[in-house]
Amino acid sequence: MNYQTLTKGYMVSVVICGLICLASAIVWVPLDKIDLQFLVLVCFTIGLGSRVTVQIPQFKSHISVSDTFIFLTLLLYGGELAIILAVIEAIASSWRFCTRRMTVWFNAAIMAIATTVVVLGLKAFGLYSEDQLHGHINHGADFLIALSAALLAREYLFSSGAVMALAMIKPQLAIPVAGWLFIWTISDWRKRRGWVLGFGLTMVLLLAASEWLMPGWMTRFRDTAAAYRVYAANSGVLDTLFSPIGGRLLGVVLVVVVIALGLRFRSVQSSQVEFHRMTALVLASTLVILPMIVPYNHVLLLPSLFLLARQWPALSSHRLLSRALSIATAALIVLPWLVTTAMALISAIAPAEQVDRARALPLIPSLFMPVAVFALQLFSIATQSTEKPESA
Repeated sequence: MNYQTLTKGYMVSVVICGLICLASAIVWVPLDKIDLQFLVLVCFTIGLGSRVTVQIPQFKSHISVSDTFIFLTLLLYGGELAIILAVIEAIASSWRFCTRRMTVWFNAAIMAIATTVVVLGLKAFGLYSEDQLHGHINHGADFLIALSAALLAREYLFSSGAVMALAMIKPQLAIPVAGWLFIWTISDWRKRRGWVLGFGLTMVLLLAASEWLMPGWMTRFRDTAAAYRVYAANSGVLDTLFSPIGGRLLGVVLVVVVIALGLRFRSVQSSQVEFHRMTALVLASTLVILPMIVPYNHVLLLPSLFLLARQWPALSSHRLLSRALSIATAALIVLPWLVTTAMALISAIAPAEQVDRARALPLIPSLFMPVAVFALQLFSIATQSTEKPESA
């Protein structure tokens, strides 16, 4: 039996396994979960996802945005729809560069099998319930901010601004990054005005439609915002680590520092690393100054973590402060997983009541994580801003 026969047999076997995975997903697909938001997610995954890639730090491999969209589908809509979407995306992206149809079906089958293995693994370890996957189904602002940044990276300024306007459903998360992008846009209005136009027109349409559907909602929203400030008072990261007065003063200082850096880097292009670092810093600062401790919004730290991972060799071997911040940040990321694993092992031999009393331990590092990531990203910008701008 020659090599080609073995290869063809292997590919056919993989395709058959992929078909079984896809068929199982179609049989058990929860049709009641399919809504307009899912259809929009499908369109972005197929039309945009595979065309936007990010290089994995220290490796030549790239990860596409479509992989993130498929993972998001798994979190929001379940494994069955994620498997189906993974297959569709693999076919759509492979069809553009594969000349053999068998290769297209093979790539799609690989995605079906890989996604199915992830879903089965989550179910086997009892991690498949909605609370365990993400816990908060109505926090789409993080996704919209990420989508706006992805569109901006592809120079779709109008679309990026429109998506950022949609993210204003959570103004406490979207206003800081939108403010930075306004500063960036105004610095070169002729070339970048599309972002403001997209944002402004979408906001006008949203506000007009909201007033038409629910007259007088703006007054009620103002009252709700005032009540929210009372509800969230003195419970932010800075207020908890320091005193309420000290936290507010430090928050003002951080805002001034971020604005000053934004003015300094307002002229850089969206393809330059300085722009990426500044955007990541703004997202990290949002969690630091936010008047509530919300670990589920730590996804906004991912841009900083990706950029810092890319700079890890330089940061970890630089000055003493840089090395200390790098080690502290890495420890804060790893520590919750180690504590959770230890608690899971201890629960096998210790009474459940004793383990339950320690359930807050894995969340303690989340209090310090935004501050550590922000400080390390700020240090990175401060020490490397004098270097020649580099392209992403």
